Amino acid sequence: MKTVQELHEYWCNPDNENKPEGYAKPIERSEYLLNLIKKYAKPDDEILELGCNIGRNLHCLYNAGFKNLSGVEISASAIEQMMVLYPELANLSVYNDAIENIIKELEDSRYGIVFAMAVLSSSDIYLSLYRVSITLMCGCLFFISSFSRLAIARTTFFSFILL
Repeated sequence: MKTVQELHEYWCNPDNENKPEGYAKPIERSEYLLNLIKKYAKPDDEILELGCNIGRNLHCLYNAGFKNLSGVEISASAIEQMMVLYPELANLSVYNDAIENIIKELEDSRYGIVFAMAVLSSSDIYLSLYRVSITLMCGCLFFISSFSRLAIARTTFFSFILL
């Protein structure tokens, strides 16, 4: 098993299989995420993506009318490419650091929805999940997608529902 430091180094400089530009193409997962978020959020809700990479999901949400978006991404290269590929996202707050570092600094009860797609396995998941629950407003949702599985945590109950 790789250490957190090794995982951080990898995602800062991924191999060809995981280069940021490979995540630019629209895929069904982004549309699925959009439809799911539409069920639980209003367009003016604040939404945070953990591990936003090149910004494909944020772009999909932005185009659907969600404008209060933020992201966390460890790869400076991915963020640079996001600003070129999706210039309309230039005014969003995108934090360039590891999730477990940024999540400690975020304002409590700020976000209506926080989501991650196949990312938290490469972070200090327990610390991150606990801190994410504090940044969420009471009664809001946290989504985690792990390719074939989606978990929804309601912060009022701190329970997970696997879909």
